Amino acid sequence: MKNRKNTSYDVFVIQIYKIISKVTYRCLLFSFLKMKFTFMINDNFIAEKEALGIRIQVLRQRIINPDTGKPISQEELGYISNVAKKTIGELERGVTNPKLETLLMISKGLNVSIKDLFTIDDI
Repeated sequence: MKNRKNTSYDVFVIQIYKIISKVTYRCLLFSFLKMKFTFMINDNFIAEKEALGIRIQVLRQRIINPDTGKPISQEELGYISNVAKKTIGELERGVTNPKLETLLMISKGLNVSIKDLFTIDDI
């Protein structure tokens, strides 16, 4: 066979093949990651969310409202940290996946580092 020169059609077909290969690879990768994430949810992820919620609740109850002499409420923590009361409640019950920004805002409202939200040694 003679080596023939690539025509514009050949170049087009090669480019389409490369694009399809990348898309197929990405779809397979996404499927794999989705499968891994599903296993993570089934194993420890739910327990980790619940532990974070308990930790936030414990830290919230350590802050005493000077007017009432009682621990601050979810609503007061939401006001201090600029996070909705509903979000605070969902976090404490472990039913939501918090964004990093939300955790940073809550940690500032609780006057602790974000590391302290995940430290459960002194509960």
